[in-house]
Amino acid sequence: MKIHAYPYNDFVIPFLIGTILLFGIIIYKYIRWIKKFSDEQRKIIRKNWYSWKIFPAIWEMIREGLLHVRILKKNLLLGIMHQAYALGWFLL
Repeated sequence: MKIHAYPYNDFVIPFLIGTILLFGIIIYKYIRWIKKFSDEQRKIIRKNWYSWKIFPAIWEMIREGLLHVRILKKNLLLGIMHQAYALGWFLL
């Protein structure tokens, strides 16, 4: 009798490989992109990344990029439609 701590199916292997490749490519692209910045731009990014400014920025991205709060306030039906599309893409 075999006991598996984490049973899985071979079906997930292509998705795992694809996910690893996707994250590898994204990391490579970001590193390449950041290396093209001037020293002054890198200092500004470091200064702002490790500050309390990051939390309101993340909250704003969630509110406007995912929830579309401003559109929802102007037109309820249009806001609901935008939220549905954004959440659908997010879940993909």
